[in-house]
Amino acid sequence: MKLGALYVIFLLALAVTACVTPPQASSGASGQAPIVKKQIVVAILGDPAGLHQEMTATSGNGTVPGLQETYQILDGALTHLDADEVRQPELAEAVPTVENGLWKVLPDGRMELTWHLKPGVTWQDGTPLTADDLRFTVDVYRDKEIGIGKPSNLAALDGIDVTDPQTAVMKWTKIYTDADQVFSGSKTMWLLPKHILEGPLQDNKEGFLGLPYWREGFVGAGAFAMREFASGSHMTLVANDSFVLGRPRLDELEVRFFTDRRTLLASILSGAVQTFIGHGLYPEDILTIQNSGQDVRV
Repeated sequence: MKLGALYVIFLLALAVTACVTPPQASSGASGQAPIVKKQIVVAILGDPAGLHQEMTATSGNGTVPGLQETYQILDGALTHLDADEVRQPELAEAVPTVENGLWKVLPDGRMELTWHLKPGVTWQDGTPLTADDLRFTVDVYRDKEIGIGKPSNLAALDGIDVTDPQTAVMKWTKIYTDADQVFSGSKTMWLLPKHILEGPLQDNKEGFLGLPYWREGFVGAGAFAMREFASGSHMTLVANDSFVLGRPRLDELEVRFFTDRRTLLASILSGAVQTFIGHGLYPEDILTIQNSGQDVRV
């Protein structure tokens, strides 16, 4: 293991882990056992102005460490990588492959990728997530007036056809081997809700990235939903009861913002923070945490 590459990462496994901090009990009816809330405190080394920074990172401007992982559990993705680095379906029914017929290479060198959404996938406000949302997302990322850096790997994308509410066909002008990663966050695109953003986009394109949606008003389709966004302090995420893969076992995540590395390290060592996501700690910081006797995954 190379020390220069050490960093603690936060995985989607959080959605299915048990509580690692003392649970908080809320009072119940007389004679009934108290309700135990399972929650943990998470930290990122940065102070994000909003979740839109991860979108603009595709232009090469960088982003707040840990924001990408936070976005992943808030917004969800069509696919994700499991612990063995194998791509698995999340909001999509299947990962497109040549073998299952969802990835077609045409005789003239073009190709088509078909996405089928899982039945019952909804945004966190209860609105169905449809193939129109996929097409809307592509349109937003391609609009140069909005100010979002267009992912370079979308240059070969010719368009997207919606064949029914659950099906979208992406058409490519040439072979692109990572096409199955599209709509899976990171270096491509995060899914955007058309029913929430289309109107504000048409009314005020210049103010699109300043909408409350990117902070306290965020609505995604992931395992956790936004309850509070306090600039300069933290954001609070709560379990999404309608998540298509099932409700997370954790009830709440508090994501605290740190701008000083040493303060963050002290919070981890004291137990005030249970999980650090993203990057920013030095190799010697990781060794300090390990030598403290805490059980840390690196």
